[in-house]
Amino acid sequence: MKLTDSFDDVVVLNGKEIPVDVSFDVVLRAFELGEDETYHNAEKWDIMAEMFAANHEDYEQMSLHEKVIFAQAVIQNFIGEEKEEQTEDEEQETAFQEKYYDFNQDANFIYASFLFDYNIDLIDQQGRLHWRKFKALLNGLSEKTKFREVVGIRTQKITRDMSRDQVENLRRLKRVYALKAKSAEEVAAQIKAMDSKADAVASRLRRKGGT
Repeated sequence: MKLTDSFDDVVVLNGKEIPVDVSFDVVLRAFELGEDETYHNAEKWDIMAEMFAANHEDYEQMSLHEKVIFAQAVIQNFIGEEKEEQTEDEEQETAFQEKYYDFNQDANFIYASFLFDYNIDLIDQQGRLHWRKFKALLNGLSEKTKFREVVGIRTQKITRDMSRDQVENLRRLKRVYALKAKSAEEVAAQIKAMDSKADAVASRLRRKGGT
């Protein structure tokens, strides 16, 4: 994200501009849906299209095939990592962030950290705070926050210069804060896998009556 950027959150579908909702809470719910095994992929695309459409009327006017294309376009253009050149440090930071936290398990830590660092109440920001702004703020949290402390524990290596007590304490903390659910990286991989099957899903939907 650049400071000169503006968010033109629309998807052009068959020549029509469809406003999209990519507030952070909507995106997080989409991630949750992505890992929910009670739904088939076709159902997930349908639900995501409804979630992402800022105007419900636009969703209702879409064919089943168009819902897949619309949801796919939102994920590719608004939620995925921006395709801009990154320095080596930025690439490492991106991998670091995605591998060692989970939006569900760490929800309390993230909420408290935003309140501590920015005086931002994320509950109040639902439906308002853009996903890319949320990610920028998340990546910018200070080392004083609980979220960064926990991620630091998960990423810290045991080294030879540590005393036995330090090693045992670090191992204990790693057990306490170990991720028990799927990581954000795994959820993103699941979304990517869904994306790779989009054409096949769209074909099946067309055969069922989509246009």
